[in-house]
Amino acid sequence: MSKVAGSGSDSLVLRISQDYYAADAQYTVSVDGVQIGGTFTASALRSSGQSDTLTLKGNWAAGSHKVSVKFLNDAWGGTAATDRNLYLDGATYNGQVVPNATASLWSAGAAVFSYTEAAPATPVPVSLSAGSGSDILVLKVSQDAFQGSAQYTVKVDGVQIGGIFTASALHSSGQSDTLTLKGNWAAGTHAVTVTFTNDYAVSGQGDRNLFVEGATYNGTSVSGAAAEFWTGGSKNFAITDTATTQPPSPEPPPPSGGGTAPAGAIILKPGASIQSAVNAAPDGATFWLEAGEYRMQSVTPKSGQTFLGADGAVLNGSRLLTGFTQDGDDWMIGGQTQEGPRSGAPALSGRDRAGYPDAVFLDGKPLQPVDTRAEVVPGKFYFDYAADRIYIGDNPAGHKVEAAVTQLAFGGAAQNVTLENLVVEKYASPVQHGAVGGRGGVRNWTIDDVDFRLNYGLGVKLGDGSDLLNSRVVQNGQMGAGGSGTGIVVDRTEFARNSEWSGIDPRWEGGGFKFAFTDGLIVRNSYSHDNYGNGMWTDINNVNTLYEGNRIENNAMGGIHHELSYEAVIRNNTIVGNGAQRDTWLLGAGIQIENSQGVEAYGNTVDNRGGGAGISLIYQDRTSDQAAFNAPRPYNTINNNIHDNHVYGPAENGAVANYNASVLWNGNNRFDGNDYHLPDPSARVFAYNGGMHSFDQLRAVSPWEDNGSAVLL
Repeated sequence: MSKVAGSGSDSLVLRISQDYYAADAQYTVSVDGVQIGGTFTASALRSSGQSDTLTLKGNWAAGSHKVSVKFLNDAWGGTAATDRNLYLDGATYNGQVVPNATASLWSAGAAVFSYTEAAPATPVPVSLSAGSGSDILVLKVSQDAFQGSAQYTVKVDGVQIGGIFTASALHSSGQSDTLTLKGNWAAGTHAVTVTFTNDYAVSGQGDRNLFVEGATYNGTSVSGAAAEFWTGGSKNFAITDTATTQPPSPEPPPPSGGGTAPAGAIILKPGASIQSAVNAAPDGATFWLEAGEYRMQSVTPKSGQTFLGADGAVLNGSRLLTGFTQDGDDWMIGGQTQEGPRSGAPALSGRDRAGYPDAVFLDGKPLQPVDTRAEVVPGKFYFDYAADRIYIGDNPAGHKVEAAVTQLAFGGAAQNVTLENLVVEKYASPVQHGAVGGRGGVRNWTIDDVDFRLNYGLGVKLGDGSDLLNSRVVQNGQMGAGGSGTGIVVDRTEFARNSEWSGIDPRWEGGGFKFAFTDGLIVRNSYSHDNYGNGMWTDINNVNTLYEGNRIENNAMGGIHHELSYEAVIRNNTIVGNGAQRDTWLLGAGIQIENSQGVEAYGNTVDNRGGGAGISLIYQDRTSDQAAFNAPRPYNTINNNIHDNHVYGPAENGAVANYNASVLWNGNNRFDGNDYHLPDPSARVFAYNGGMHSFDQLRAVSPWEDNGSAVLL
């Protein structure tokens, strides 16, 4: 049973159970000698292993506070089975476990423990942004904070830009937040309206106020923009657009590959050893690979070297298999001594040898491995490692049969390497290794116009400062791409049909890509579709991530999944039809924010007709992951702002928790200004505080979507 008492922004949660005899155990709770609520009655039985949840709310000052749980009605009938007792099974304060908050009350009396309210952190200036377009309006904003921060909206010519903004910088510090609003405003004068939405004051205690310190428009200071809000309300100023035409952004230079070798390049032909040429050349050398196949090559470049391909230059990590003999119903070839590193990655049901990178291809299509020769049928193969033999169920006559042998196409510690206009295919890259980048990824590499296809593990793994541009990452076994590090950029790249054939469960690690432990990752203008997993996935300690201008479509699991991570901006993406194979409990969402904080998602179009959920916030028990991954902050789903998105379909939206739900509901998460296009606008498809609600019900029971709408699809 769950109970709530008191009011305020702080939450003290007690877990209570009892031994029942003749009546339920009753108790009171006091904090610093002040009783919160009335007399509570226990329900959960200690013998069941379950507990009641009692949430006490208040506004407790910084410092230590004493909690007293008083058992009121002890009773004893002479035996262990006729004994009424009360148990304090544990407590949390604002989502953090309180030490020493357990007690067994065998007789009437009080159990006492303490918790500490940390001193509030001094707010620091923040930079916020909303809208899109070539015109830029910048406001400098500060506040007097009292029992929460000042909030406000901004409209231009009566049209709200973004959602509700929260001020951070303190006016007394002399600092300001920076709010950048973008749009395409026509020539002439435009009215800007700033509205202070949550004024609050208590006589003799404090006063919440808002200040606009000034503004610029397209780099020019705006007169009359400064304003002081001592009470709630709106104030206006004007901006003037002179309609100056901005020069178009320059197009990126075309790739150097595909035509003729640049002057001074070292020219290589199929059959040549690329590594021998690298060893003989200095740092910074440029290599030109003529069209054709470069089989089973593994290259460790020197710093600054460039590898350009003519159209049709292919690095192929497989061995061409010829000389099969028929053996019963199968065809066999011997002399196969390759045996790549195996992984214990979880397998899909019915899939043998998931994690064995020794793939076999028939006419470019991967065959499915089996554990015994008896299982070999057309479309499958058996690798008898003890006898160094491969058996296939298809007659190889007139077909091209290949076996993945080489693990790495390009890798090593060299920096400032460039790969351009190449194909990298059929490498036996182990699980979590890239055919380019290996296990640890490459640092400060530029990978431009490269096709990664049919590699067993990942196509490419990126590290610090590396760029993946204008490329195609298609039909790799475990996953398309991945990596860790600072300043990674993915731009104008396609991820398609990855994770289909290795047999590895993509819920563990699969789909278009998955990045972990990144800072400043940028993924923009890219297309992720038809992957057997998530379309785009950031999982574990990613911070300052930007997803912008992408199209994510028809992936089996989620569209954009930001998990166990921190600050991110997800804006102006088109997300269609994802999550059909994981449409449960708001999983498989077009945008899924799971045990993550500080995410702002706006300007996105999420169309999940035929898919999973629309936009979801999820909070689960990931405390063991916090320790395992050395999390810099708890993996709490808090401070997420979902606003001004366009959502289509009957799918669910909102937030759910199956662990310590008070963290989610008291965590400053907001949905506002979104428009939902629904087959039935009265349908209960909005998850809030443990229930499903219609849009109107959601607005009645929550502070969400004051500026949102639900309309008939």
